[in-house]
Amino acid sequence: MPDPQIQKLLIVQDRDVELLKIEQELKRIPIERQNLEAKVIAERENIEVAQKTLREKEVRRSELDADVKAQEAAVNRFRTQQLEVKKNDEYRALSQQIDQAEKAISDLEEAEIALMLEIDLEQEKFKLEKVTIESRIKELNRLTDVLAEREREMQASLLQARNLASEVREGVDSNYLEHYERVK
Repeated sequence: MPDPQIQKLLIVQDRDVELLKIEQELKRIPIERQNLEAKVIAERENIEVAQKTLREKEVRRSELDADVKAQEAAVNRFRTQQLEVKKNDEYRALSQQIDQAEKAISDLEEAEIALMLEIDLEQEKFKLEKVTIESRIKELNRLTDVLAEREREMQASLLQARNLASEVREGVDSNYLEHYERVK
């Protein structure tokens, strides 16, 4: 017939193993939480990068618009000067400058239109990506909540496992328990 103290030690070992598993799981929870939080931060940074890109394009469009206005002002200034000149050479030179400025205006306006189309496409793309990213953030937050709930449950299980482990140790002979602890 097996020694009853050995059977009690086997129960103690079972409780210790269960307690160890719970403790290890509790140690992994903060790491998992940090990983989830890092993912949320990365997703928010993705949104910020996309917004920054849109803002930069809007600034570039504003700069193009300012360049167009500057060229239009130059054309008006050249036309005013043209009315005041008396020589044909000067008149032709001003006409050439007007033509060059008008071509520059045309080029700038074309670039501005292309940029506006690009901005519109980027805004649509941004809206779609933002919805996707926000849904991923919600899912990550939900997982964080689940993790917090699991941590609370594990804490309760840990207390229960510690109580059970101490209860089963009470019925074991101290010599056997000392040997068990040393081997453990």
